[in-house]
Amino acid sequence: MKFKQANNLPTAFLSDSEARHYIEARSQYQYPKAYLEKASAQQHDIALSGTLFGRFVVCPASNTDLSLDDYHHQLLNANDPADRLLGLASVIYWGYFTFGDAYARNRVDWFINGHQAQPPTTASLAHAHTTRALHHLTTLNMAQALHALNGLSQLSRTPFASKVIAFMAPSVAGIYDNRIATGLASASWASGLSSGIGQIHSSRVQHCYQSWCLYLSQVASHLNLGIGLGKPWQWSCGKDQGQAWRALDVERAFFALYGMGDRRNPENPHSALERPE
Repeated sequence: MKFKQANNLPTAFLSDSEARHYIEARSQYQYPKAYLEKASAQQHDIALSGTLFGRFVVCPASNTDLSLDDYHHQLLNANDPADRLLGLASVIYWGYFTFGDAYARNRVDWFINGHQAQPPTTASLAHAHTTRALHHLTTLNMAQALHALNGLSQLSRTPFASKVIAFMAPSVAGIYDNRIATGLASASWASGLSSGIGQIHSSRVQHCYQSWCLYLSQVASHLNLGIGLGKPWQWSCGKDQGQAWRALDVERAFFALYGMGDRRNPENPHSALERPE
């Protein structure tokens, strides 16, 4: 069976060795577990609106896992505009937490109350932008889903807008941040995938993100096909064991690999996670 890559070239089925490198890399993914939850008016850390209050939650020594993915996914796909607002704020806090708790909280404040030329984000504004993004995701148009977030404070560039899209639709979308872009820039096979950092209104950025998500989905499909054929290709990480692959999981494998300081990439795109001997 042949699959299509982002550059429209056919790719062969994954070998056991190649699959093992994805599995090993995914098992080493590390990112702090931090999020924003609803709180009472009497005990809260931040007011998201006149009636919605939040509390910042940090889970010491805990890793981002499927339960946190599901938490953000449910909020961003909820019908209630207040839940959408909470979901966006929580993803921003999660994403910036590696810069420090105070820094991340400040970014959430800018998201809610506006910053410089960016307006405050209300529940209705959050709902309008995320509804457009979700509409485009139904047709797997990740480029326009990304663009739909343009105009929201803190979400004008790929690294954070793509975090929102990835949590909205983890089966078909992944994150595209500076670590990913830097790693891909060293890969000869990824020349069309390494120029995606920038303003999300850019057609270049949108096209690159679409291609990146397509590539991630194709690799996930290969791995899941192997699982369906009886191969032990499920991924495990922490408490999450024996899992099928999503596009987001393939991206996290790349994120883990590139975080190890090894950005060398073989010519075969399906061996992109293979460490040199």
